[in-house]
Amino acid sequence: MKILKSVISILSIILLRSILFQQIHGLNSTIIGLDQNAFKHELFDISFTDDMVQFKGYAFVIEQQHHRTHNTHTTYLEVVDSKGESTLFLATLHPSNYTQHMQYRGTSICSNTTFYAKNTTCYYDYELTQFSVKIPLDYFNHEETYYFNIVMHLHQVKQSYKTQVYALMNQKLFETNLHAFAFNHHQQPNQLRIIHSEVVVRNAPSIQGSTYFVGTNCSTTYRNQLFYQKDSIYSHVKSVFFNHDVGLSYYEIEGQLSTCINSRRTVVEGSNVKPMFINRFMVNLVGERLSLNIQKKIVVQPKIKIRFYHPQFTLKSNHIYQQYMIKK
Repeated sequence: MKILKSVISILSIILLRSILFQQIHGLNSTIIGLDQNAFKHELFDISFTDDMVQFKGYAFVIEQQHHRTHNTHTTYLEVVDSKGESTLFLATLHPSNYTQHMQYRGTSICSNTTFYAKNTTCYYDYELTQFSVKIPLDYFNHEETYYFNIVMHLHQVKQSYKTQVYALMNQKLFETNLHAFAFNHHQQPNQLRIIHSEVVVRNAPSIQGSTYFVGTNCSTTYRNQLFYQKDSIYSHVKSVFFNHDVGLSYYEIEGQLSTCINSRRTVVEGSNVKPMFINRFMVNLVGERLSLNIQKKIVVQPKIKIRFYHPQFTLKSNHIYQQYMIKK
């Protein structure tokens, strides 16, 4: 009877894991690794409590489908240890709107049944793309390093996509009585590469920032308005600004005039045009992916003075006879 119960229990666990796997990945889906060009993401806050760590950020895949409700997409944070073993944590989605930042000028909104459309054809909504994930601290093992991926399942196109996480934030360190949790990353990017064409240059970390008109005209349509040259590299980032109203990082850089491309005056890295600001959506970061290192703390036990008395002798009540190391 006990053996039968054990078999039933094991079969139940296998069945439950199979159901969960299907719910997470979708029956017809395929995990596809995407780079920063197509998979827009950012972790902009990591906070600790005594027993939890919470991640906040945004994620969406462009040129696929609308991101509007819980019925259109699901987001997960994947935690991977040094042995390659991983766990998916379901994210809670929050209202947001990055649509206007990804619109291509002059295009109309895509229909609900239009999929895989390029932004030059029509644009998609990205309205429910901020997320938060809570993970218990006791999930993590000491003397271990963890890495992070964001996984999104797009229900309408029936595909799942994955990307490695790069984060630019102030260093986060949290200590419990036994462990130290340290996130490793670069506070500023080593290098930025412009990954989209025809992105206007603005003088403030906001979509409302003024645009530049410098140099000779390239066309009667765009005149001498400045645009970032696609695939140009910026190796000197002056500062990083986080726009709290939108939930988006901006990078301050400097440039100089370059050639006319597609009737537009472009800029590359230099020092003549400044300040220039570009947001996280429009650049590819080069640097180390975010990692979490857990170290077991070396606890130095305090010396506690112990007074004790022998029943056969008369001793001074305040005399200290020996010191013991007591573990609390």
